[in-house]
Amino acid sequence: MQESRTCIARAAGALCAVAVAALSAALAHLAIDIAGDYLLPHDAYDDVAHDARTVVAAAAAAFLLAGAARSLYTSVRAMLGRRGAVAAIRIGSPIVFVGAVIGMSVPLLLAMETIDALAARRDVDDLGDLFGGSIALGLGTTLAVAALVAVTAYAVLRFFLRTRAAVARAIGGLFQTRERASQHPFTGLARQGRLVVARPAPTRHAAKRGPP
Repeated sequence: MQESRTCIARAAGALCAVAVAALSAALAHLAIDIAGDYLLPHDAYDDVAHDARTVVAAAAAAFLLAGAARSLYTSVRAMLGRRGAVAAIRIGSPIVFVGAVIGMSVPLLLAMETIDALAARRDVDDLGDLFGGSIALGLGTTLAVAALVAVTAYAVLRFFLRTRAAVARAIGGLFQTRERASQHPFTGLARQGRLVVARPAPTRHAAKRGPP
């Protein structure tokens, strides 16, 4: 059981790194597109639409938000005793996480531009076209953006994992308070198997009958 939880935790951390790398690649693609308009005589990114960038960024952001919501939901259920212990997400050391994000961002950026070029039926002359027209500008921008996004994402994930238990306790406390407030006065007796019978109270007449 412990080994399976460890595997799940590591797999979740790896998926988080992939999602962050996809998001950083999309942001780097946007940064190259903007920088190329001012620094290059011909920006190769201006020749095609960038639907892949939009789809990848939206999918990565949705995955991270859904993962955070799911993790918080399972933590609340575990705190309420409705499910077993939740395996914590393991995102590894900062160096490994940042290195993995940077390493995956470059091929993801190239893949996005390749998909855009194929969709536009435009030929790719060399590797420079996939980097926006300049390998130096494209690669340097990608590495810089990926490093910034990776460091920020790692800090956010660590903060979320440290505060998740406290947030789950706060949310679970609200549910428990509502459950206690909604309990009927006879609920405790009914759970103990006691029969609760409502007896009518005897009525008393204010006027008394006199002697005959």
